[in-house]
Amino acid sequence: MKGGSIMDELTPLEPEYREIPPEQPPQIPYYYGTGVQMPQRKSKLPMVLTLLTVLMALNLVTVAVSLFSDSEQNEQTLPQDDVLLPIYDAEASLSENSDKKEHTKLELGENLTLKGIYDLYAPSTVIVSAQTVQGFYTATGMVLTTDGYLLTDAEIAAALGDLSVKLHDGTSCEAVFVGVDDASETAILKIDRENLTTVSLTPEQELHTQEILENILMDVRSPATLHMDISEVPNPIRIYWGLPDGVIINRLLTNSNAYLAGLRPGDVLLQIGRIEITSVSDYLEALSRHSAGETVRIYLYRGGSTYYTDVCLDAES
Repeated sequence: MKGGSIMDELTPLEPEYREIPPEQPPQIPYYYGTGVQMPQRKSKLPMVLTLLTVLMALNLVTVAVSLFSDSEQNEQTLPQDDVLLPIYDAEASLSENSDKKEHTKLELGENLTLKGIYDLYAPSTVIVSAQTVQGFYTATGMVLTTDGYLLTDAEIAAALGDLSVKLHDGTSCEAVFVGVDDASETAILKIDRENLTTVSLTPEQELHTQEILENILMDVRSPATLHMDISEVPNPIRIYWGLPDGVIINRLLTNSNAYLAGLRPGDVLLQIGRIEITSVSDYLEALSRHSAGETVRIYLYRGGSTYYTDVCLDAES
């Protein structure tokens, strides 16, 4: 054969090696047939976050303005901590009226003076003492029947121990609890005595509108206080911060029993004794049911939790 041997014709040629092309990066998808890139939609997340930030800032500004205005009002109207005024100064009121006592006449049928009223009712008036859950309790009462039935304040029904009654002649005796009427807030007691002087009661049909009435069932307890300044929380602030119904402590004396028991400014009072506190009037009502020296349980809200503490009530000064 020409130009080479048979072996040369049968020898295969060197294989042709080719390099593998590098991988192409993924392409952004195109619309089929148009060759135009799909437009990217702008995310609305930044706008939403911006709006939320603005709303939160406005809410914080509103709350700050409200708190600032309330604090300014309190600073203008409230006394200093060391000269807190009592809610009601009974002694000052009695002292003011005592100057006019000699000239005062009460239209009770016979124009009796205050001394005349005392002489009329004193023999039938008694003093009832008892030990209650809150402490030592004392109230006045009056003799209803000659055989020893007495009428007194209903809170005496909560007494745990013996009931003691001191009569007008200075003698004392034990009393037995008979019953209580919640509607009139009165209780009936019985003592083992005879020939007692009874109170003179006016028949209902002889009473007239605007006639002066004397309440002989008066508490003889000392007015109680917690030596603190409180206020109701405005609804917008209460809802925003998730506070419960109650009154908030603005400030209190650091040497008061309430402070020593753990109460602090910013606490929300929820309950005093058995009375739930949802307003300032509830707070005053709760204190009026107790006297200085009694120990009451106070429930409060602080930092998302509810606590309680026992406080010995201070006397108003």
